[in-house]
This record gives sequence, C-alpha cells and structure tokens, in this order.
Amino acid sequence: MSQNKIKVSVLQMDIAYGDPAENRKRADGLIREALKERKKPDILVLPEMWNTGYDLKRIRELADEEGRPHISWLQEIAKREKVNIVAGSIADKRPAEQKGEDPPIYNSSYIIDREGQIVRRYDKVHRFRGFSEEKYFTPGSNVVTFELDGITCGIVICYDLRFPELVRKVALMGAKLLFVPAQWPKPRE
Repeated sequence: MSQNKIKVSVLQMDIAYGDPAENRKRADGLIREALKERKKPDILVLPEMWNTGYDLKRIRELADEEGRPHISWLQEIAKREKVNIVAGSIADKRPAEQKGEDPPIYNSSYIIDREGQIVRRYDKVHRFRGFSEEKYFTPGSNVVTFELDGITCGIVICYDLRFPELVRKVALMGAKLLFVPAQWPKPRE
C-alpha cells in the first residue's frame, strides 16, 4: 500500500428525481467546486443513482446506455483534471443477451483513473426490496478490487454493505480503502 496521503472528496447532492440533465448540472457544479480547493482532491466520489434518482417506473427510458452519456462525460473530466473518479452509481442499460429480450439494467459504479480510463465497473449485487429494486435491476455477480494511485480499493453499493461476507471478500482481495456510494433519503417508504 502507498504511504502517501490521499484526498477524497465525497460529493453529496440533492438528486433531482427522474431528471438526468438537472443531475448532471448539479454534479458538474459540485465537481467544479471540489476542484477549486487549494489542495485538489485525488479522488472524487459521487452518490448512488446520481444520474436518475430512484425514478424506477421510468428507469428504462432514463438509464444510460453502457455508461453513455454520463460516464463518458466523467471520463473527459478525469482526463482533463487529472483526477480519479468513483462515479457513485448510475442506472446502466446493457445489450440484451437474446433478441427480443428487454435489455438488463444494472445499478453500476464505474471507476475512472486520472487518464480518463475506466479501471473497473461494479454492478450492485444485493437489491433493496424496500425500493423494489429486484423488479427493475439485474443483480451483479462479481466482487471487485481496483488500484487508484497505488492503493488497492474495493467498492460495494449501499445495501451491499449489509452483507458482511461481501465486504470481507473485498478485504481478503487486498482492499485497503472501501468505497460505499449510497442514497439514503430522509423519509423512507
């Protein structure tokens, strides 16, 4: 593990329900603000489902297509500003495996390095029944680690945190830093 200190900026935002354009505008403002700091952050972290919020009834129409346009936009920022980005998570649509099937939608986090390259993608494994995620999202199946600035990191998304064996596995894979993007609204259904 690197002995250097790193600065992580956690970007907390009031997510506009079902409004990707507004959410991108809000995220852009927070990113710009964080990058103005005297000591620029090494890593920016966005919240869970920052692109759409939990507008699950319209998630098929709102979801990105394999990280586009939101992850592509963050890649440009990472490269231009030489900053790592843990892109919280987004609603992310992938190609259907068979013709005629609906494309699966994942709650996915993309990890982007200072060169704007996608280092890793993690799909949320455990879906939160309290928000009926199981009706809308395909579960991920991989536990991942990745390196940022010489530090082995891991990631889980929100509800995944309630499953200690998942986090234990990430630790056993060598993670020294764990990211947990989450969206915990004040009121709950």
